[in-house]
This record gives sequence, structure tokens and C-alpha cells, in this order.
Amino acid sequence: MTDDDELISDDEEAVQEEDDDDEVVGDIVKELKEVPFMESKRNVINKTVLYKPGDGIDIYIDQARYLPDSVTFSRLLIRGLNKTQNKVMNALKCFSDIDTSTRMAHDYNFRFEVRNENMVGKKPSLDPTTFLEIMIETIDRTDMNEKIVGFAYFPLFLALDGE
Repeated sequence: MTDDDELISDDEEAVQEEDDDDEVVGDIVKELKEVPFMESKRNVINKTVLYKPGDGIDIYIDQARYLPDSVTFSRLLIRGLNKTQNKVMNALKCFSDIDTSTRMAHDYNFRFEVRNENMVGKKPSLDPTTFLEIMIETIDRTDMNEKIVGFAYFPLFLALDGE
């Protein structure tokens, strides 16, 4: 066996290791394509870090996936409401990035902070019943009218027992 043969076998092993890594990544990508929602295995509530008046909450919205075929471009509308559905935060809007979005997945890469300063009335602390209403809107390809694609409600606070 020559030194060249030895180099080739080392290269072949490296290629095999890369192929194994591709299979793992491929399985993850395959899983992402098959299910629109993946259950988190992490504990939802970190009981060691509690909200204090004056703290802020960062919200990140990266992407909307598995949108209907009739969606052209999309817009996020985020509103802060309390349990009586009174407005406690000014509405925010964000359009999908037309350069990186695809038909099935619209990219937003949107970040905002929920802080006392951003709230209506500028109260010293956030209402513990505050929740975010997040809506995805579009111009429907079939009739060119504005439509709501979907919505979600996201509570900012939970009791320690998860309720």
C-alpha cells in the first residue's frame, strides 16, 4: 500500500462521515416539511426568572409555513389586548420578505419589544392578562380581495402552574 492509497482511504472516510451528517440534516428537513407544528420538549415555564415591573418581553416571528395556495404576499398584524379585549398596545405591522419567501413559507424575521413605553396609557407595569393577537393577512390570488389567512392568540403571562 502506498502513501497515495492511504490518502485516498482517509478521504473516502471523510466523505462517508459527511454523508452521515447529510442524512441527519435530511431527516430533520424531511420532518420539517411533513409537519407544520413541532412539539417542544422543553419546559414551557422557567420558574426561576419572574417578570418584574419595568422588564420587557422580546417577541420574534421568523416565518409562516404551509400557507394556502391562494396567498400572494402576506402581512402580519400584531395587537396587544387584555382579558376584556381593550387595546393595551398599539398595533404593529410587518410584510413578508419577497426576496426570501416561497409559496409555502413566508419569511418575516420580525422582532419587537413589549415594554411599558410601547403600551397605551404608559402604565408602570404590564397588565397580567395581556395577550397578543397575531393575524396573517393576504391579497387572495383568486379574487384579489384582502383576506385573513389565520390568527393566533399568545398570552404574555402564565401562572406558575401553567394555567
